Amino acid sequence: MQPTVWQVITHTPTWVWILLVVLIVLGLRNSKEREVNVSRMLLAPLIFMVWGIWTITSFPQAGAALTSYIIFIIPGLWIGYFLNRNFQGMYIKGSVMFFKQSLLPIIIVLINFVVKYTLNVSLIFNNNNFFHVVYAAANGLTVGLFFGGIIYTLLMKSRLSNSSISNG
Repeated sequence: MQPTVWQVITHTPTWVWILLVVLIVLGLRNSKEREVNVSRMLLAPLIFMVWGIWTITSFPQAGAALTSYIIFIIPGLWIGYFLNRNFQGMYIKGSVMFFKQSLLPIIIVLINFVVKYTLNVSLIFNNNNFFHVVYAAANGLTVGLFFGGIIYTLLMKSRLSNSSISNG
């Protein structure tokens, strides 16, 4: 007998719902105009990496799954970089770099949560080696979105700092 959506939701551990609330708060806060803080930007991807790798290492063919995870981080980086390049503006005020207001951070956080939650629920029905590789690939792709944004931010920070130095 297949569980209902309500059963899946009610049997989800409380910590997952707490994590969702925390991620929504962080995503909304990061969607507003704010000072660039690279170390704070690492918080969400590290949460998702731990969550994904913790599950992946429990798979019988963990090596294949981890390989898939690592390979799929690369297209995630690329997508994250270009999303940030096109939808996340930045500027320097004084000597401080700021992000312009953008919905991209909350969208990426919610995509990551929904993908990871759906994959973890799907493990109940598809607990086989093929799905484990798919699970790992999707995890790598979504984590790559974050790191693509971080790479873009670091490059822009360097460029904007260098242009303000040469203009100042």
